[in-house]
Amino acid sequence: MRKVVLTMYEDYQYQKVKNCVDQNGNFKRLCCQLHCSQRTGRRKMAGYKLHGKAFFRHKNHFHKPASAIPESLRPKFFRFTILTIMMPIFSFP
Repeated sequence: MRKVVLTMYEDYQYQKVKNCVDQNGNFKRLCCQLHCSQRTGRRKMAGYKLHGKAFFRHKNHFHKPASAIPESLRPKFFRFTILTIMMPIFSFP
């Protein structure tokens, strides 16, 4: 089984649902804590029972956005930005 890495919010949801399922907790309290509808709360509980922790991982978790600056151009871009924009602000007459 693979190790599942969750963000802080995904882990928070996972811990709350896990506690509710394992301890037979109050379902409506779970929905209030997660700020979700009862339908979504039931869906999360069913997903936890079926898939476990992997259910809470967002499917687009490790993908970079299409508009991201490529790693090869990043140092050049930031150097250019600092020299053209930031330096005139800090230069005093």
